[in-house]
Amino acid sequence: MSWTDERLEAAVERMVQEEPSEVALSIGRFKEIYRRWAFTRYGNGIKQFEDGFEVLTNIVRNTNDLDKSGWPEHRKVQFFGSSGFSVGKGRGRRSGSRSRS
Repeated sequence: MSWTDERLEAAVERMVQEEPSEVALSIGRFKEIYRRWAFTRYGNGIKQFEDGFEVLTNIVRNTNDLDKSGWPEHRKVQFFGSSGFSVGKGRGRRSGSRSRS
């Protein structure tokens, strides 16, 4: 028996009528407790990490885009993103280019 749109819709409708399991609810509670603990204990460190990671990401991304024609061959390696993915805010989509500099 194949999954038609109607069967799939009916199955999803039945699933959303059920209450979430205790396991699913406990995951949410754990995440909230851990978030509060981490921010209380490491609030500044978390923000510093996020800022530092963003700077590092920008450096790597911008270094990949430099003109490397004058560089020695072993220095022309693309540091990150050779699979066509970009990292950073608003850059998580796959780009069309797979070329290397």
